[in-house]
Amino acid sequence: MATALAQAAETLAVERRHARVSLSYGIANDAARRLYEGLGYRDAGLAPEPVRGLIRVRTGILEVDDVLIHLVKDLPVDFGTSRSS
Repeated sequence: MATALAQAAETLAVERRHARVSLSYGIANDAARRLYEGLGYRDAGLAPEPVRGLIRVRTGILEVDDVLIHLVKDLPVDFGTSRSS
């Protein structure tokens, strides 16, 4: 499911003519790292980012204490073709 979601997001980004997508994952989430690296994401060249505090999600308030790793992926966008409306 996670692979399909990431690929759907990439497809939408390409349709909207974005040349790159980026994302972040929690440093301890090795499964996410493997997934994204397998999909072609690479280090974005940004320092790991500590995050701490409260965030609101659908189910309520969640306390966060993590370090985010930032990744990026270049997309196959052809800027030379015209778009039809």
